[in-house]
Amino acid sequence: GGEVEGLYYRALIRSVELASASRTPVCQDTGSIVLIVESAGGRGYGELLAELEGAVERAERQGLLRPNRVEGVLAGAEYTGSRATLIPAEQRGAGGGLLRATLLLRGGGAEYYSRSYCLATHRAARSEAWRIVEEVLREADGKPCPPLILAVGAGPSIAEAARQAYIALAGIGGWRDAKPPKPLQPSGRPLPVKPRLLRILARASPSHPACTCLTILTQCWALRGARITEEKPGVYRVEPL
Repeated sequence: GGEVEGLYYRALIRSVELASASRTPVCQDTGSIVLIVESAGGRGYGELLAELEGAVERAERQGLLRPNRVEGVLAGAEYTGSRATLIPAEQRGAGGGLLRATLLLRGGGAEYYSRSYCLATHRAARSEAWRIVEEVLREADGKPCPPLILAVGAGPSIAEAARQAYIALAGIGGWRDAKPPKPLQPSGRPLPVKPRLLRILARASPSHPACTCLTILTQCWALRGARITEEKPGVYRVEPL
């Protein structure tokens, strides 16, 4: 990249180094916390949520996260900032054994530019997917904080497409980079990928021939998250993504 891009990347790297040395979050802007559970370790779904709610409240008391929940948005509720952070949780498996889960901290701005679509046929999805990705990039522009990571999920429903996109973003089963068939060109102009785009991740599940749904998650450069593994009852290993 050019001189400006080089300065930008060096500033990002320095921010990460400072955050790592001081053991403080590189960014406090957490719009939502996504929990992807691969094995619940014998816990019930409600029990897992209660444990995570408690951990979030503790992190907020310590100043690591900002309270940001708004209740009853469809009833015209006002923001108060007095409740624990919103937690959308997604469970892949509830089996016994020990807990295995991945936690993602999603910025509010990242969620704002994420999109879901339903396309009439699987052929339409194949031909339209990259055009839609270009549209999302054009709309997001410099938000969330670039360079961006995109996660694209496909499936027979919006819920399944979103699930696949979150799994892709979390790198569960390995990071799967997508390769567009040609350079992306939103609005007919070359995409300035440096420093706007880091990578595109993708996953898909089987779809019905008559309909394929796509979910595109936009993610800022600070992909914050961790893998949580219970090594033995009550003993956990936490590894940053």
